[in-house]
Amino acid sequence: MSLSDLSRETFVQYLCGVYEHSPWVATRAYNAGLTPDHDSPDLLAKAFEQSVDEATEEEKLALVRAYPDMAGKVSLSGKLSRWSAAEQMSAGLDQCDPEQLERFNDLNRLYWSRFGFPFIISLVGADRDEVLTVFRQRLRGEREAELQTALLEIHKIARLRLDAILSTQHADGEQMNAMAVAGMGGSGLINEHANSTDNQPGRDGMTPAQMRDPEYFPGFVRGLPLGIQHVLAMFVSNITPAIIIAGAVGFGFGSPDTSDMIYMIQMSMLFAGIATLIQTVTIGPIGARLPIVQGTSFAFIPVMIPIAKVYGMAALMGGIVIGGIFHFLLGTVIGRIRRWLPPLVTGLVVLMIGLALVKVGIQYAAGGVPNIGKPEYGALSHWSLALVVIVTTLLLKFFARGMLSVSAVLLGLITGYGVAYYLGMVSFDGIERASWFALPNPLHFGFEINTAAVIGMCLMGFVSAIETVGDISGIAKGGAGREATDKEVAGGTMADGLGTALSGVFGALPNTSFSQNVGLISMTGLMSRHVVTLGAIFLIVCGLIPKVGAAIQTMPIAVLGGGVIVMFGMVAAAGVNMLSDVDWNRRNMMIFGIALSVGLGLQLEPGALQHLPDTVKVLMTSGLLPSAMIAIVLNAVLPKDAADDKRQVVS
Repeated sequence: MSLSDLSRETFVQYLCGVYEHSPWVATRAYNAGLTPDHDSPDLLAKAFEQSVDEATEEEKLALVRAYPDMAGKVSLSGKLSRWSAAEQMSAGLDQCDPEQLERFNDLNRLYWSRFGFPFIISLVGADRDEVLTVFRQRLRGEREAELQTALLEIHKIARLRLDAILSTQHADGEQMNAMAVAGMGGSGLINEHANSTDNQPGRDGMTPAQMRDPEYFPGFVRGLPLGIQHVLAMFVSNITPAIIIAGAVGFGFGSPDTSDMIYMIQMSMLFAGIATLIQTVTIGPIGARLPIVQGTSFAFIPVMIPIAKVYGMAALMGGIVIGGIFHFLLGTVIGRIRRWLPPLVTGLVVLMIGLALVKVGIQYAAGGVPNIGKPEYGALSHWSLALVVIVTTLLLKFFARGMLSVSAVLLGLITGYGVAYYLGMVSFDGIERASWFALPNPLHFGFEINTAAVIGMCLMGFVSAIETVGDISGIAKGGAGREATDKEVAGGTMADGLGTALSGVFGALPNTSFSQNVGLISMTGLMSRHVVTLGAIFLIVCGLIPKVGAAIQTMPIAVLGGGVIVMFGMVAAAGVNMLSDVDWNRRNMMIFGIALSVGLGLQLEPGALQHLPDTVKVLMTSGLLPSAMIAIVLNAVLPKDAADDKRQVVS
């Protein structure tokens, strides 16, 4: 019996797996008319390709989006078809360590953000390194060309799948029908695989379907440690901005009165927890209803420091509240503005954030700002503590696995703290004086509307919103194996803004989604929003206990300096990594060069703007805002025709 003799239902069931989760391709190939000649793989493949070529643009895009991201957790997700699982395994993508998974997740997020569909490549005969190389190269392309490349790769994949299916077909038509009905063709095996793995508990007692379900709750006993994992992954990054701003304003480490710094540390924990709850539990349309962890943002620090120094904390808090409201409103139009921030712009912004903050790490490691100009500044005792933290962090990051690697900076700080205690450099007097419970104080630092603060916080809210969109997309793809919905993206962005506005009312700093927790979800494979909710409750409890903040305040500044050097260095490195995906033609080199030169130059030499009004001067000397604005404007107005010219710019 020939394939043309099969009923349409049997034919579709037998061959619909050739194109991932898209049975309409097989249906249209059958409806176009099959002859015995189509038993030939070449002719049958052409019939399938013609069905795709004649499809609408929307159908082609849906087909491309049906394919999974690279390096999904095959053994845990249960979402991949038999074909995709085998193809990714053949390239070793199921054997990625946490660092490699994070690299793939970063590239997947960048690719989705730029093109709106997953990176697709035929994996037969490829390995991880080859896939990564091609991945980075194709990130530099234009969307239409990349969509055509994706469709060509899909046809290659389909032909290999078709050959594999037809090579097992039996000459007898009854046997072929039996195979299709029994689920032994392309689609049947997919369904059989999904049914057998989705409902089969793994070693942790959870099925793959439960693992990728945001609504699944593993129970309090199992869920609480998993929630605390998320807290450990973000804890240091969450409290560090408060410590830096406190030090810049004058009530940080080494100050006569550090009570306001302790309060800001408490509010950082409290409102990170509240903002996370808004994301996971939601308030009406506000919140993504996904396991998104919120925390205090590094990105705002270069802008907040000059505002707080020149205009005071009341003006800063007013800017944070209004900037949070602006950020909230961006959630309604976020899909329209993503194209304004390609990797060239976002990479430059992240690099500038890191470059603006590395000085802080060195100052802390040398003994802190209050000691500048004194003999003890830069003493070996300070640098030794910082080096203990850095070395411990490196050892754990590269020679440990699981949570030991994820929490490397936190464990490095704990190690440095232990060494400082052994050397008699830690005093617990502040912990004894701190109370066991305290509620947040509305308008603790006051509220003042200042033009520079409002403009600065609104512009940074724009950048933070794009970061949040990337994290939401990364969680949906890495944890659930699907694209984030428009409702999730809008709700998550609005929750980001609401969390920031609430933080400003009570004296905390702007909130944003934390990318390191996106990587943790990809590593564990557990998508439960309720687990993150438990972590948020833990943060809230810590934020209501001043003794926790007082205990953090006892940490020697040099210990924190070691952690800050690592963290801010990695921020700059993350920007370089994002920029590696840029096509470095003449146009993009000029945009990057001018934006970097102006931004970094004004940051290093603020006196060059002494004749400008204070509002403009404060915003421009941050370095970050002028760099971002120049890059955005030039990227929007300069012709892309120059993209083909890769000649050397400097002779």
